Amino acid sequence: MDDLASVDPESYALVCEALGHFDVTGRLDEITTPVTPAAQHQHLARASPTAASPSCAVSATSPRSRTRPAPPRCCASTSAGPSCRCPANILCDVAAAQAVFAAGVPAEVTGIDQTKRVVLSEEEIAAIEACGALGALLSAEIRQFRTWLGRPDSPHDPIAVLAAVRPELFTFAQGWVRVNSAGVTSLERHADGPHRIVVDLQPTAVAHELLRRICRAQIGTSVRPS
Repeated sequence: MDDLASVDPESYALVCEALGHFDVTGRLDEITTPVTPAAQHQHLARASPTAASPSCAVSATSPRSRTRPAPPRCCASTSAGPSCRCPANILCDVAAAQAVFAAGVPAEVTGIDQTKRVVLSEEEIAAIEACGALGALLSAEIRQFRTWLGRPDSPHDPIAVLAAVRPELFTFAQGWVRVNSAGVTSLERHADGPHRIVVDLQPTAVAHELLRRICRAQIGTSVRPS
């Protein structure tokens, strides 16, 4: 942020102009390459009695098929409420968020209302720490962030990714995610909609799977469903 704030106005404008030439908003529905983009918005307001609650988290993995490409996915985390404080990843470019969701690109959205149900205990953090150098690094980052935050927090991003690779641990609703001009999102439920939203999960099983994968990654072993 310091680097961004110190850039002179003319250089900043030139960078924005250059980025503008890469705008592919009108071609989003042509995406066929398997990807897992993820954005982070914090709250999803219920716009109607049929609205579910989605918000977002970032990942960079995509399941692939040997026979054909997997559909593009967006892992997100969301939560609902009558009044919403929308975070930076949506507010920094509301128009882009609107374009991505309106394009009908298949999106898998895991809400903060769900991810916050998984809070790792100190015993579970200690188990991560005991998994070697990777575990020690991750546990230190978890504790440091919790100290800064002043309270325990949930592993939102990993849970959003886990929903894509272990869907049997989650319950989904189907529909369209809408983003209004204020950056507030809502879900219109439709059986044939392109967006799949997590509406329930198994907290204990999700926490166990996260720990298992961290420890297996430390020893470089492929992780298979338990």
